[in-house]
Amino acid sequence: MPFENNSFDLVCEFAVLHHVRDPNRMIREMNRVAAKGVAISDCNFIGQGSLPLRLLKLTLFLTGLWPVANWVKTKGKGYTITDGDGLAYSYSVYQGLRELNKKWNSIRFTTTNGKADPYFGPIATAGHLFLFAADAREIV
Repeated sequence: MPFENNSFDLVCEFAVLHHVRDPNRMIREMNRVAAKGVAISDCNFIGQGSLPLRLLKLTLFLTGLWPVANWVKTKGKGYTITDGDGLAYSYSVYQGLRELNKKWNSIRFTTTNGKADPYFGPIATAGHLFLFAADAREIV
């Protein structure tokens, strides 16, 4: 982006990252131009589907096997095309945590529909999440 480092107090993203091939590249740019925080509201593929499917996806994600499973699922394309969402990649806001942790020392999650199982938490029960990353010293 044609902006200097720390050009904006807060940088926000709303339901775009699951439409781009390299969401971590976008998150790196968001981090670079944000001075006080980053807000992301987007999909969580892990929390979508039946409970057995969600647990399978969580296991594949945690073991690092999700890219292989997704390649099989999409027949090698890496994306799906639907009437409702257009071209979409399998994405979870959890995939950006490593990049966000490089700059921010406080990351908070909440579901966008108010539902999260107390046992499994939002990672396996919420299909859409809101994440806020910031420097804890900047949060008032």
